[in-house]
Amino acid sequence: MRVIRADGPKPWDNLDGFITAALELAQSDLEAARESENLTFFDRGVFDALSGLASRRRVDLKELLPQPFPYSEPVFYVPPWPEIYEKTEDRQLPIEAALEEAATLKRDLEQLGIAHVEVPKVPPEQRTDFVLSVLGKQGG
Repeated sequence: MRVIRADGPKPWDNLDGFITAALELAQSDLEAARESENLTFFDRGVFDALSGLASRRRVDLKELLPQPFPYSEPVFYVPPWPEIYEKTEDRQLPIEAALEEAATLKRDLEQLGIAHVEVPKVPPEQRTDFVLSVLGKQGG
């Protein structure tokens, strides 16, 4: 959303430009987080952008993904929730396309052996409790 709101390329007009801008922003966010001692969560990130780029270019994601993997594991996988999904001015992707993108991300996580946990479709407070409990099991 930040790329779109910053008058960056729109995915519905220039998908390659959008993915490139999203990747640059994600890399900048990751670098800023490395300088912080605080726990940081990313809604979208380098992995998401590179997954999209690999899919568009029909190349192996392994060729694009930095090593070591730049995020802590497990990755929290949060697919679109059709019952609450809304198209907006900033999110023009139909739910079917969002679900397809999510399936690609999940497939990529699995193929690369990246530990991931699907966050359940429950109210926000329960989602928070779930994430915190997983982090507690991982040693926080």
